[in-house]
Amino acid sequence: MSDDPRRHDRPSGPGDGGRPTQPGLEERWDRVRAEMERAEFWLGRQGSIVLKPFEGRRYWVVRFRFDHEGRRRQGMLFIGREEDREMLRRARELLARFRSEALVLKLISRSARQAARARRGALRANRSARGDGLERDGREDVGERPLGTGWPSP
Repeated sequence: MSDDPRRHDRPSGPGDGGRPTQPGLEERWDRVRAEMERAEFWLGRQGSIVLKPFEGRRYWVVRFRFDHEGRRRQGMLFIGREEDREMLRRARELLARFRSEALVLKLISRSARQAARARRGALRANRSARGDGLERDGREDVGERPLGTGWPSP
């Protein structure tokens, strides 16, 4: 088996479909997923999965930055050994989901700001079409206005 981390999607053996059954896989994944979900706010915007050497072995970890008590810190979440391709695949999928959800929220926020800007522009245009900038708030009409200037005809 190659040490190339880009080969994570290759089957690990005959007949297993690329998803090896490892003892305790689901329990380990539940723990890793819970840790990643706690860091979802930061992982949706930045962070990466990298191989990190530790005591002569290499491990997959998620590295990211976060704010704690007004200071910028670096976080690291352990995923598994270099050979744990299924844990790596699941972590990458979860990270991609966090990124896509963060992107959707960003686009919604941007759309809301654009709608508010358009509304302000329309209100401004409506006031200038009326001539004096007075809004209809129950005050008496002061003088005649030409038809089609934004106020309804009496």
